[in-house]
Amino acid sequence: PNVETEMIILQKAYKTLKHCNHCNYCATKQTATKFCSIQDDMNELYPKILYADAIILSTPAYVTRVTGLMASFMDRLRPLYHGNTYVGSLHDKIGGALVVAFGRNCGVETTQLSIIQGFLMWGAIPATCGLYGPFGAAGLTSYAGEAFVEPDDKLAVLKDKYGIREARDLVREVIAKAKIVKAGHKAVGLENEYIKIYEKGLQEDQENSSG
Repeated sequence: PNVETEMIILQKAYKTLKHCNHCNYCATKQTATKFCSIQDDMNELYPKILYADAIILSTPAYVTRVTGLMASFMDRLRPLYHGNTYVGSLHDKIGGALVVAFGRNCGVETTQLSIIQGFLMWGAIPATCGLYGPFGAAGLTSYAGEAFVEPDDKLAVLKDKYGIREARDLVREVIAKAKIVKAGHKAVGLENEYIKIYEKGLQEDQENSSG
């Protein structure tokens, strides 16, 4: 209850997500409304992430790691943890890793860990499924993870009851941790200063454009 969510499918919604070129614009010249020197669809995502209390990253396992698109997205978050204006803005956000793989030995844990490592580097707090999913949740697209699959069944992962339960457990854990952190921040008087910076920057941009 009282949880607002948004699902963003990078492959469909963001066609022009370019690679980070490590130009260091974010570390030296970043402003309140220009997060990155690269002007592409990623710029629509930076404010969404600033406002979010939690982020669940979901990816297929490609060669035992995240996809190239997910890797590019994670690399492009550099302005939010290393930018001169928004350094540390990912601290204390809750993160979850959700992976889909073909079989039981096709890189589920290593792919989850590649996401978890990102959360740790950003100062975020990883949530997991505990004993039955120490690095996050995962679903398999072949029956029992044994690589037997119906070629026309594009939603075979939904038959993985264990994986579906894990995914639900992960979401519950992410929400619970996010509420705890938010309540803790409120109790000690901490506010999200980065949102104030962004909103002030938007206001100044509007005033400059109208003037």
